[in-house]
Amino acid sequence: MRAFGRLPDGKVELLCGQDELKDQAYVLGMLNQDQLAHSLFPVGEYKKPEVRELARRFGLPVAERAESQDLCFLAGKDYRQFLSRIASDVIKPGPIVNKLGEVLGEHQGLAFYTIGQRKGIKISSSQPLFVLSKNVNQNKLVVGPREELGLDEMDVADVNWVLGKKARKY
Repeated sequence: MRAFGRLPDGKVELLCGQDELKDQAYVLGMLNQDQLAHSLFPVGEYKKPEVRELARRFGLPVAERAESQDLCFLAGKDYRQFLSRIASDVIKPGPIVNKLGEVLGEHQGLAFYTIGQRKGIKISSSQPLFVLSKNVNQNKLVVGPREELGLDEMDVADVNWVLGKKARKY
């Protein structure tokens, strides 16, 4: 599948990348038509192993770089150090609580946690704990077991319909 394509009316549509495991269309989804029209996606039609092989063939130093689940532009550096350096004013320790509000521990700053995260919470528990939510106003990190993760509703704002309207279904 192509990463993007032009429709008969000249608009650009954003599609999923060929490699479903590495698709990042969710990040590109905030681009508007003008930005997409001036964008190139040279590896959108390849899977990760094929891109690695091309990098090897062209002698690129990233060909053997280890996989990262962190921010790719940090080149292996710890995102916590990066955030502490560029946004130290928002890095404030606070309480880790469960859904009942019971204090279980202390977090090192809400910016260091992601909803659904399991690793790095550093609290002993009889079952794995996950980040359920972040209460920014009270600087509280809310954690709980996996079964408390699911939600059946959400608030959405500032939706960017890439084509200017709800997309067609595939």
